[in-house]
Order: sequence, then C-alpha cells, then structure tokens
Amino acid sequence: MLNKLTKIKRLLLIGKEIWHNKRSMRGRFIIYLLSLVLLAGSAMLILLNVIGIVQPPSHDIDRFLEYELNTRTNDIKRQMNALAAHNIDLSQQLQNDIDRVMLEQGIYNNYDALNNNPEALTAIQQATYQTLAAKMQQAPASGALYLINASVNTNLLEPTYNGLFLKFTNIYSENTLFNETCMFRGNPQVARNNNISLYSTWQLELNVHAYPQADKLLHAKENNISQQYILTDVANLKESWEQSRLFLMPINSNNGRIIGICGFEISSVYFQQRTKQANYKGYPLITAILDKKADNEYQGQLSNPASFVNATIKTSSDGEHELFTAGQERFIGFTAPLTVGASEHRVAVMLPADSYYHLQRQAKMRLLIMLGIILLLSLLSAGYFSKRYVDPLVADLQQLQQNPDAPPQANVLELNQFFEFLQNHSEQQAEKLRQLQSENNQVQKQYGLAAMRLQEAQEKQKQTANQYLHLEEQ
Repeated sequence: MLNKLTKIKRLLLIGKEIWHNKRSMRGRFIIYLLSLVLLAGSAMLILLNVIGIVQPPSHDIDRFLEYELNTRTNDIKRQMNALAAHNIDLSQQLQNDIDRVMLEQGIYNNYDALNNNPEALTAIQQATYQTLAAKMQQAPASGALYLINASVNTNLLEPTYNGLFLKFTNIYSENTLFNETCMFRGNPQVARNNNISLYSTWQLELNVHAYPQADKLLHAKENNISQQYILTDVANLKESWEQSRLFLMPINSNNGRIIGICGFEISSVYFQQRTKQANYKGYPLITAILDKKADNEYQGQLSNPASFVNATIKTSSDGEHELFTAGQERFIGFTAPLTVGASEHRVAVMLPADSYYHLQRQAKMRLLIMLGIILLLSLLSAGYFSKRYVDPLVADLQQLQQNPDAPPQANVLELNQFFEFLQNHSEQQAEKLRQLQSENNQVQKQYGLAAMRLQEAQEKQKQTANQYLHLEEQ
C-alpha cells in the first residue's frame, strides 16, 4: 500500500514538473481559457437550472402531471360538494313527498306497510317524479335515483328495491340541459304519464347487489353522521353495458330511521365527457378515480376509453412516481387521496410508460445538445483567442530571438516594455563594452611604453656590460 502511494506521489510530482517546465505558453493559455469558458458555462447552467429554464429531463413532465393531478382532484371535489348540496335538498324533498303520500294512503309512519303494496309505491313514484327530474337537471351527474326499503314483491330470491332511477340518454358533453330523459328503473305508468321513454334494459325495481356500499347504507340501523353520504365503487349496471358509480345519501323518517337512499349517478361516459381532455406534447393524459380492491390493486373510471377499462390495475412505486400495470399496458403518474363522506378513493393521472420514457429521452437529447453547443462554443472561442492573441505573441517572441533589434508587431504592452528593456540593456552593454575597450587601449599603450622602456634599459644594460668587459680587457 505504501509503495502504491509512493508511486502515485512520484507520478504527481513528475506531472507537476512537466506541467510547469515542459508546457508551452500556447498550451497553457488554451487550457486556462477552456477551463474559464467551461466554468462560465457550468455557472450559467446552474443559474438557468435555479431559475427553472433548464431542469432535469423528467422535471417538466412531472410538474405537468402534478399540476394536472391537483387540478383534477380539486375539480372532482367541487363536483362532490355540489352533489352533496343537491342531495341534502333532494333527501328532504323526497321525505316530504313520501310522508304526504303515506298520509293520503292512511299508512303514515308505517313504512313496513309499503312492502307488497304496488298502489302506494306507484303513488309515491308519481308524487316524487318532478322532484327527482328537477334535481337531475341541476346536478352535475348523468342520472338521479331514489330507493325505498320496500318492494312490490318481497318473495324474490334476490331482493329488489322500489323507486325511480332516471338517466340522460346520448350524453355527448358535460352539459346535459337539453338531453332526453329515460327511465332505467320505475313504474312504466309513471314514464307514460310524464312522456319519457323506457331504457332499453328497463326493469321495475333495482337490485343494488352491484353496489355493496349502497346496500350497507340502505340497511344501516341509524343515521350516523359519518354515513351522511358516500360515493360507491364503480360497477357494471345490471342489464346494461354501462359502468357507473352512485353518490348516495340516506332518506330519513321523522323519527331518524333510514327509510331509503337517494342520490345521483356518474356514468363512465359522463365522467369521460366531464373530464377535460389534456395532453402533454401530443400524448394523451389519462385521469381516473380508482377504488381499492386489494393491496395495490384497483379498479375505476378512466377519462379515456381504453382496453383496460374493466381490468384490475396494479400499482407500485419507484420512489418518485406511481407505476400502473393493467394487463400488458404500463403507465406512469401520480395519485392523490379522495375522501367522499364515508368512502375512500384515489384520483390518478398517468401517461403511457412508452410515451413517458420517449419524452424523457427527448428532454435528455435537448439537454445534451445544449451542453454540446456550449462545449463547441468553448472550443471555438479558445481557438479564436489563440489565433487572435497567442499567435502574434509567439511570432514576436520568435522574432526577438532571431532579430532583437526589430520592434514587436503585436502591440502588447508587456512585449513593448520587454523590448524597451532589451534595447536599454543592449545600449548599456554597448557602453560598458566601449569603456572596457577604451580602458584596454590605454592599458595596451602603457604596456607598449613599458616595453620600450624595458628595451631601452636592456640596451643600456648591454652597453654597460660591454663597457665593463672593455674595461676588464684594458
């Protein structure tokens, strides 16, 4: 381990030495410039990301889904509040109509006497028809109904309940003001008296077996505050191709006994018409009200007709999104809780998984293109500045090496100062050289004089020696 660390340190030192000693000014300048431009580009990207212009690839899609989820949830809650307000008034009016008819029939407060009493039940339907029809025109629903805990025939194997169930036919939009009304359940004589047609699968009474919550509310022992109203799970209407859910509230007697239920129908067709179609960049958004059937298993109404309308929807999570699987189809989105009285549901918005991932890839590609453009601009700017500023500097430096007396052409302050310094230094050196030459000349002259004097002295010494020899001879 120590040997490896020693080798790494040695390599770093070698790299540092190469960086400081073996790299040209051009290379350093380009690297510094690239670093500066990339730093500026990164800072710009961070700033754009903080402002919200540049976000992670899935940010825009998720923000759109969250906005739509909030909008759709609030819209459904407003619809439920409107239905609750209409239902309170409807329940009170129906109670008054039923009590008036029972008083006329001589069975006031004897609700058990309504069983197997078709005359009294028909009279109640006739008396309550206008009340129910008027409320159906006012409420945001596809139909209206009420049921009394009584039947014209209590001996049937499957119990049915008497009352009126009116529906709009041919729903083409959320506005049902001018839609034709038909009778889904009720006495045909009442339909004839009010000039409405019977539904194609008309029956005299309604079996609420498909709506367990409705059956439970109808047979509640007392009018609990928490059971004032409910939204049932979606179910197939018996003898009908339609799916629907019911918004229901109890009808109370004067002594607080629940004698029936009343409310409104929200069919899947009406839900699709009422839910405004939205799309994200051409991909349709699916809105749903989901009902829990088991752990992570739901069924519900969807805003878009699809092959998995009746399929069980399994849910899971990836930590950020809800994943929906229905058969072979997969979706990605978000959910929010929806509480309607005593019932719990979930609102979901989702996109097909293939569409979501395709949009995510497009967003990633746009981000890569943007980063590529920034990188290309960095390289181009580095090349431009290198050619514009570095090349003249290098050329002037090379010229100073070859011809120091030629002035630089780049007109750079530092180079001009360096050239002046070299010129001044050269003049000073020349002056010193002249002084040394002058001093050398003087020394040479003095040396010549000394040599002449030495020669004269030698000649005199020679003459003296000759004279000495001559004297010795003498």
